[in-house]
Amino acid sequence: ENGIGGGEYFQFGWIDDGIGLGITSISDAVATGSDLANSVLDARSQINAVIGMGWLTHLGPFEARLGVNVRGFYRIETSSDGWEFGPISEALISNADIYSVIQTDKLMGGLGFAIDAGGTLAFGPFSVGLMVRDLADRFAMKESSIKEIADKYMVPMGGLDYYTISPIYTAGFSLALDQDSLLPVTLFVEADDPLSLFSLLPSNIQEIPSKMHFGLEIGILKFSTLRIGFNQGCFSAGVGIHLLFLDLNAAMFTEPLDIAGSKTKRSGLVLQGAIKF
Repeated sequence: ENGIGGGEYFQFGWIDDGIGLGITSISDAVATGSDLANSVLDARSQINAVIGMGWLTHLGPFEARLGVNVRGFYRIETSSDGWEFGPISEALISNADIYSVIQTDKLMGGLGFAIDAGGTLAFGPFSVGLMVRDLADRFAMKESSIKEIADKYMVPMGGLDYYTISPIYTAGFSLALDQDSLLPVTLFVEADDPLSLFSLLPSNIQEIPSKMHFGLEIGILKFSTLRIGFNQGCFSAGVGIHLLFLDLNAAMFTEPLDIAGSKTKRSGLVLQGAIKF
């Protein structure tokens, strides 16, 4: 089975004196199948409005950082069985009317709220952290066809079908070396759902590395960064450049992916830019 996909991520924010406001948008679309004619498109997009607060305090030789944010979000995605991608690709290639092809396809959308929180405790070059994402109550989603959305000029929301978001717990450790030099090095180790690792002891201890994330970040001459990662059995690498108010980042990655209940992997290229003012 093969696949092709793409996505976008946009963020705008304001931070001052421990308070932050922001808007983020993230979209992802993947078409998979044995061939183009029999492929299925799975797409989702989410817009978040975020307000957050952070605190920094010192406890003797320790430095503690705490943060929490509240997100209101709108999520929209293709129906659970996806869209047939073959007719869509044919319409795009032949420059045909794409609306006539997708007007009966359906999208599901709904509004919700979630809380994210986390903290780190640092002692010299060592830091440990714990974070929880997507603490949320269930939220309602409604299904509408593309034709219904176009006729009503309204995306789907509300509805009687309720969905839940499973919270994600992440624990990690970092070691920062020579941060004042021209080649500072930082090592990272983290795991999602860290308590599940104990179930692998002692008989399946060899599986623990495949459940974790390992990272190495090397600063170069104060304005660029080299990054190498190993994520649940997949490698990634990237580079970043920091020039005054402009940040540019590029990375090649492979990551695990769950499509229709089956585990697979996907590889891609990410380009990211940020303007700070």
